[in-house]
Amino acid sequence: MTRLKIGIDARSLCYKQRGMPTYVFYLCQYLPDLMDADFYFFINTAFEHNEHPSDYQHRIDACKRDNVTFVDVLSDEDVKWEQSYLPKKVSEFHLDLIHLPCNRTSLRAKTKQIVTYHDVMEWKHLNLFSFPEKGQSFSHFIYCLKRKLYRWAMYRLGLKHADHVLTISNYAQSSILSTFPNVSNKISYVYHGVPENYLLDKTRYDLSERAGVLMLGGESYQKNWQNMLDAYRKLPEHVKLANKLYIAGIANTTDGEIVKYIRSTGMEDYCEIHGWIDEQLLLSLFSKVRVLLFASREEGFGFPLLQAMARETPAVVSNAKVLIEIGEEAVFSADAEDSEALMRATHALLTDDTCWHELSAAGKKRTQGFTWSTAAKAVAAAYKQVLETK
Repeated sequence: MTRLKIGIDARSLCYKQRGMPTYVFYLCQYLPDLMDADFYFFINTAFEHNEHPSDYQHRIDACKRDNVTFVDVLSDEDVKWEQSYLPKKVSEFHLDLIHLPCNRTSLRAKTKQIVTYHDVMEWKHLNLFSFPEKGQSFSHFIYCLKRKLYRWAMYRLGLKHADHVLTISNYAQSSILSTFPNVSNKISYVYHGVPENYLLDKTRYDLSERAGVLMLGGESYQKNWQNMLDAYRKLPEHVKLANKLYIAGIANTTDGEIVKYIRSTGMEDYCEIHGWIDEQLLLSLFSKVRVLLFASREEGFGFPLLQAMARETPAVVSNAKVLIEIGEEAVFSADAEDSEALMRATHALLTDDTCWHELSAAGKKRTQGFTWSTAAKAVAAAYKQVLETK
C-alpha cells in the first residue's frame, strides 16, 4: 500500500516565535510521530523577515524525523510562494494533503487542503477601499491596495476553497462563522497547548520573590495598550514603586506609540521596556512578575494568558470572550475600556496575598487540559477525516 504524503507550510519555523509560529513549531514536532505517513515541511530560507539561521536552526533540527523531508522553496515574495511555487511542489511530490496553518489558503494547490485560520481580525480591519494616507505616494497606495485585495481573497475565497478549516478556540470558530457561515459544515477548533519549556523549567519563585506587572507590546487597536498603561498609571504611588511595569515585545522602543505615551504621562521611571526578546527571557519575566496585565479588546486564543497560568502567575484580562473561555474562573476580568476597573483588579493581585495565591493555584490547575500532545492528536484526526472523505 502506498504511504500517504502530507505537506505542511512550515515557513514560520524560521520566524520569530510567538502565536502562529509557535503553533506551527509544535505541530511539526508532534504530527509525524502520530501518523503512518511521509511528511514534507516546506520552508523558505530566502524570506527577508526570517530570523538569522543560527536562531532558527534548532527548531528545524527539533522537527527532523525519519518520515520528514524538508523542502526549501526559495522566494522573496509570499504571494508567489503560496499561489505559484507551493502548488508546483504539491504536484511534484504528489501530496495527498497540504496544510496551511497561518491564515492562508493555496488556491491553486491540486490536492486536499486543510487550513488553520486563527481569527478573522485581519478581515475585520481590512478597510479595503480607504483613501491614500497623507504623504503616501500613488505607487505605494497601489501596492497596499494589492496586498489588501490578496488578504480579501484569502478569506472570501480561501475559506470556501479549503476542504477543512481548523481554528483555535470556540470563540474564534464562532467569529469565523458569523462572517463566513458557508464553512459551518467543515470547521472545528483545537486549543493550543502550553509550551513545553514552560512545563520543563522547574524554577519557581515564591510570592515574596516576585514583583512587577508584565504587559506584552503591540500597538494595534485590538491590543488595547493605552487602557492597560492607564490602568497601571492609576495605581497608588507606593504600589508602582514596589512593582515596576515590564513591557516586552515592542517593535519600536525609541519613538513608537507606546514609548511616546509613557513619556507624555511621566511614567518612564516606573517602566522597563524591552523590544523583541527570546523565549528564555520571556519565560523568566512570566515567572518573576506578580501579575500579567492582558486586556486585549480581541484575541483568537490569548496565548500569553496560557503562558502566565502555566508559570503560576495570575492574570488580569479584559472581558473579551476568548480570554474568559480560556481563563474561566482562574482570572480577574474587567471591561477592556474601563482602565479604573483594570487598575482595581491589578491592585488586588499586587496587594492581597490570599487573593494572589487562590488565583495562582486556579490558573495552574486550568492549564492541565492544554497540551500539545492533545492538540496534535486532534489535528491528526482532522487530517484523517479529510483524507478519508471521497
